[in-house]
Amino acid sequence: MKKITILLIILFIATLSACNNVAKTEFEIESEIESVSKLEPEFRTVYEDYTIRDILKENPIDAEYFPVLFEGDRHEYLQNEAHYRDLWRAEVDNTYNALLKILDDEDKEQLKKSQDGWNDYMSGNQQIQISYFYIQKYEGSGQDNKMFAMSYQSYMTRNRAIELMEYLYFITGEVNFLYPN
Repeated sequence: MKKITILLIILFIATLSACNNVAKTEFEIESEIESVSKLEPEFRTVYEDYTIRDILKENPIDAEYFPVLFEGDRHEYLQNEAHYRDLWRAEVDNTYNALLKILDDEDKEQLKKSQDGWNDYMSGNQQIQISYFYIQKYEGSGQDNKMFAMSYQSYMTRNRAIELMEYLYFITGEVNFLYPN
């Protein structure tokens, strides 16, 4: 009985301690929301004039590669998809480096952490895909899934490039593709 009482007291103290931390976190979040909402009118003005979606929707990489991406056999598809992914990776690197040149030190650090996290995610995901789709360690994995794996890598790389291009556009008002140069 003493053990149960002591355990309940410890659990009660831990709960109270956790609640104090949650309340503090909620206050911090409310403070951040308040500071962001002060910027909301400016953001809405920028968003109303926002042309980045149109620029990116009509980008030169998609314009050239979407029509031919699915032509040919599996091998040709994988080659086309890998090339498409590599073109977007070059855009990621180019835009990332452009952002590093103009951001202040605090934002550079955040961007570096973000990019490192994205790189780690992509690398880890690729290792899983290699085990599953290429080495075929597991039952049910196979050749058809290689196309899915490559397509996923391209999709995620394209999305990261667009995300970084949006950041750059909001700061500079410009987006410059490396491709087809």
